Amino acid sequence: MSKIKFQSKKQTKKISLEKKTVLAIIIFFSAIVFYSSVISPETGEKILYGKNPPGKSSIDIEYSEIILSGNYECMESASSKANGNLPTFVEEFNKCNTKS
Repeated sequence: MSKIKFQSKKQTKKISLEKKTVLAIIIFFSAIVFYSSVISPETGEKILYGKNPPGKSSIDIEYSEIILSGNYECMESASSKANGNLPTFVEEFNKCNTKS
């Protein structure tokens, strides 16, 4: 007759703890992939491609959106080039904003 070796309870718990850890990591990354691709695809594009994803053209923003954008570096640059001319300011801001 062959002897059957039984694993101790500590070994069984250790194995199950490792399996639980691996399963938790898989679930975590699956949730991130699901969120970034299904719930919020724009976030997924930013994660994959960075600031400028391919195939998307830049959209010029209007004066009210410029003020709310918080891009003060481009605001200062556009202001110095526009000399008080609002359409020129918007144009210069959009040029600077697409570069950064």
